[in-house]
Amino acid sequence: VQPDVCERCVRMAKATGNAQPCGNCPHSYDVKVVVTLRVPEPSGGFRLISKSKEIDCALEQQTQTEKQYRRFLPHRASIAESKAFMRCLRAALGLAQGYTMQELRKPFVIAHIVPNLDAPEMRQALISNSLRDMGLLFEQQSAAPAIEAGKPREPAALPEGAAIAGDYTESEYQDPESGYQGAEEYQEPLPWDDPPEPQGIRCADCGRTITETTSRNGRQWTAEAIKNFSEKRFGRCLCPDCQQKAQGGQRR
Repeated sequence: VQPDVCERCVRMAKATGNAQPCGNCPHSYDVKVVVTLRVPEPSGGFRLISKSKEIDCALEQQTQTEKQYRRFLPHRASIAESKAFMRCLRAALGLAQGYTMQELRKPFVIAHIVPNLDAPEMRQALISNSLRDMGLLFEQQSAAPAIEAGKPREPAALPEGAAIAGDYTESEYQDPESGYQGAEEYQEPLPWDDPPEPQGIRCADCGRTITETTSRNGRQWTAEAIKNFSEKRFGRCLCPDCQQKAQGGQRR
C-alpha cells in the first residue's frame, strides 16, 4: 500500500491543487506492506487480523553505511512483508515479540477442545459426518444409509440368475476335461501362467529368429533394418532366405 508520507502528500495535493515532484523527495523509496490473516476460532467462526510494516528509507540511509544501504534497498519490500507477516502470526497465536529467561522457565499451557466420545449423540454425529464426507469425496449421488447401532447390515440380494465368480457349490461345479463334479473350486488359468513369448524378430514364413547378417558387398544389416526393408518390399517380415524365395517368385 502507499506509505503514510505519500498519503499525506496526496491529501495535500488534493487540498491545494499543487502536486509535489516525487523525484527529489527523500521518501520516494519508502515502502509499506499490510498483511491480513483469517484465524479460526474455537466457536467455529473466524477473526481477521491485519498488521502493517513501513520502512522509512531516509531513516535507514542515516543509520547505515553506503554499502549497507545499497544492499538493503532492493530487498526493502520483502523485508517489510516478512515483518508484517510475523506480526500477524504473533497476534494470532498470542505470542509476545520476545521473552525473558525467567518467563521461558515457566510452564506453558496449551488448551484445545476434545469431544466427549462416550455420549451417543456425539458418536451418531461423527458417523453422520464421516458418511457425508465419504459421499462428497467419492461423488456418490445417493445419500449414505444410516447405520443402526447393534443391528448387523444384511448383504444386498443378487439379481435372479446372477452368480459370483469363483463361488461354486458341489452340485454346480463340473470339470470340463475330466468330468469330475465336486466341491473343489475351479481355478482359471492366470495371465502370468502363460509361457513367455520368444524374444527377438521372427520371420513370418519360416518362424526363425532374424539375426544380424552381412551382405555380399560387406554391408552390415541389423535385424531391425532387415525387418523394415522386408515390410517395405514384401509387405511382411521375412528373413534373408525367405526374401530370396519371395523375390524369385515375383520374378516368375
